[in-house]
Amino acid sequence: MNTYFFDDNINPETMNSLVEKLNSMQGEIDLWFTTEGGQTQSMEYLIHYLNSRKEEITVTVVDRLWSAGTLLLLDFEGKLKLGRVDTIMFHMWDRQRYPLRKWQGMSDDKIQKQDLENNLEMSKKLREKKILSKKQIKKFLRGEDVTLYKKEIQKLKQIYENNKN
Repeated sequence: MNTYFFDDNINPETMNSLVEKLNSMQGEIDLWFTTEGGQTQSMEYLIHYLNSRKEEITVTVVDRLWSAGTLLLLDFEGKLKLGRVDTIMFHMWDRQRYPLRKWQGMSDDKIQKQDLENNLEMSKKLREKKILSKKQIKKFLRGEDVTLYKKEIQKLKQIYENNKN
């Protein structure tokens, strides 16, 4: 069994480095994972890779899982364990906008509408997987951070493990 510990922000460089490291390992892998988040697309890239090896890779979440890292709970198809996790933090995603720069051929309003649609899709997954309550989903959709702490994570751990088995 191979084991690797990832504790960094999610961006193209860290995800490419992690995928390269995992690619060099043969057989079963236990990936310990903690992050404060980062770029959604980079996390989607990692999940795509992890799903391609879902029979070999177990992801063990420890410490904290924030922002883009929470996609593991929604989209990873392999075995995921919630280890000793102190916080899980969800929030709406949006793109960095530059109010003084003229966007060449892009509509700021359309981009914002697309971001909202993506967040509505995420809220639907959070509800369907019973990760967040209706009250928490409303808070999420108001643009507020929703943080789960140990007590809530223990409930989530039971729900999540029952859904995976």
